[in-house]
Amino acid sequence: MGEREQFEFVKLPRKWKTTSAIEQLYEGTRWYVERGPITHFRHWHGELRDVYKGNLIPFSWVPDFVGVSRAALHKRARAGGLTVFTFIVTENSQTFLGGVRARDTRRRYDYAVISECEAWRELLMEWAAQQELKQEAE
Repeated sequence: MGEREQFEFVKLPRKWKTTSAIEQLYEGTRWYVERGPITHFRHWHGELRDVYKGNLIPFSWVPDFVGVSRAALHKRARAGGLTVFTFIVTENSQTFLGGVRARDTRRRYDYAVISECEAWRELLMEWAAQQELKQEAE
């Protein structure tokens, strides 16, 4: 099965395409990230929920949902084959010169799109069926 087998990706809301707050976590992917304090997380999550209306799943659940390894999931997401939304919590820290800057913490919230996960699973099932037919023909 080719790694770049495609299916229909969800569309990003127009307002997110023009904002500097939403950026790609990895160049050339569909992994979008927003950074901010935990107080902004609730607003970010509400926007996602309103736009995708129940079509999101926590990223950590995807391997079980699709039936793949975590490594396969990360490989596909980093190759641009899956849409992922991430919120990285930041907190203010003081620099050596007395300034204040926002720094990323280890707390992050990742979500994948269920419809894309289901489509990926269907591609995998089709590929497995083709492999089984090839083995029976040999």
